[in-house]
Amino acid sequence: MNSSIHVDTDWRQPPLRETFRRALLADLQRWLAQTGPTPGYALVDAGQLHFTEVQLVSLLQEHALPFEPILRQTPEAELETVGPYLVELNGANPAALETITGLMAYGWVVSFLSSPLPTFKLHTHLRSCLNGVLEDGTSVQLRYYDPRILPVLLRSAPDSIRSPLIGPIETIAFWDRELHWHAIEGPNQATFQPEHASFTLPNALMQAFGQSGQADLALSWILADETRSEQLDSLAPHLQYQLAADLVSRARNYGLDSQSSIRLFCSIGLNACFTFDQAAPAMAQALASPLHAESRFLAAVDGIPDGDWHVLALLGGQQLKAMRKRFADDLTSRIAS
Repeated sequence: MNSSIHVDTDWRQPPLRETFRRALLADLQRWLAQTGPTPGYALVDAGQLHFTEVQLVSLLQEHALPFEPILRQTPEAELETVGPYLVELNGANPAALETITGLMAYGWVVSFLSSPLPTFKLHTHLRSCLNGVLEDGTSVQLRYYDPRILPVLLRSAPDSIRSPLIGPIETIAFWDRELHWHAIEGPNQATFQPEHASFTLPNALMQAFGQSGQADLALSWILADETRSEQLDSLAPHLQYQLAADLVSRARNYGLDSQSSIRLFCSIGLNACFTFDQAAPAMAQALASPLHAESRFLAAVDGIPDGDWHVLALLGGQQLKAMRKRFADDLTSRIAS
């Protein structure tokens, strides 16, 4: 990489978001080249775009990208605008593909698949895969298309779910929390789920979904807090998620298990100093043992003097600056590779 290249590290500035789109575009183009003649598709989570300025249908039409809402012509058709969209990618020009990767700037909204099934059969299959039934008989929708759910499904789901789900799929592809690209081969069978089929979702799998989403929940609380640090806005959404996930993991390792304590731990880490649990001696001492971790943690938070909070905030600002630079440098190197 040319060290003289300067990339703005502030997510609020257009240059970094443009670099983000170009880096992800490179991943997508390589994958489409590898799929060869097999049609490639994007699965866009329109629900996560619903409260943004993005008008998905207009955007797809503008770039002549054929699409079909998965919920169209189903009993849930009134929800089609916030459900998943199947978007055909073969023959799309680079500008259209960059539009798709640009949607990732709003969070975890796009995954990909390739399949030789005719589009209408693939649509039926993907629609039926939404049908889930909990162990107590409650009907739910399985968000298999969400890149936060896919890794859990592929890693932890019983074969009775995983095999039918990926049966007619040649590859499923997505970016993980670290923005690493994954392309997982499927059986590429000619069979597909019938329209009214459903998956029985065991409690253990639902618990795994819940654990994987705890960082997202904590982050949503923090981002909705009017007292949050403005520095968070300078971080790309994926970097925010990565930091929140790391903080949740550390909180659990210390023995914190209540939502309120985990939320407070994450809030301090994102708003004040990412390593406050190590940088503040009293906090490090309080968290050294899991015995009575909750009460010791809360007491340590209350006991930190104002002057120490100021020092932690200065350290936290330096950390976020370094993290933003690493994030931007990684995107730039991926474009150059």
